[in-house]
Amino acid sequence: MAGNAGSTGALQRSKDPNATANSDVNPQPLRTFNVNKIKQNSLAFCNNQITTSKYTVITFLPKNLIDQFSKLANIYFLLMMILQVNKLII
Repeated sequence: MAGNAGSTGALQRSKDPNATANSDVNPQPLRTFNVNKIKQNSLAFCNNQITTSKYTVITFLPKNLIDQFSKLANIYFLLMMILQVNKLII
């Protein structure tokens, strides 16, 4: 059965008697890799930008105030400062 030309095994030999050993393999197209080319559908992916800064120009004041007044001692000193300023005004 191994030499039978009509068998339907996993490996089939070429029927051409002048064929070389490499002609048994079907030639596949070469793979192409696109490097640093922008694809048309690149907007479908999310942004991979990494930001390591804590504040921006817009968020500096709100984030800083939240950070400072999340501590009870800072709220106490703010109240004491307000009372001291009110004594000077009144």
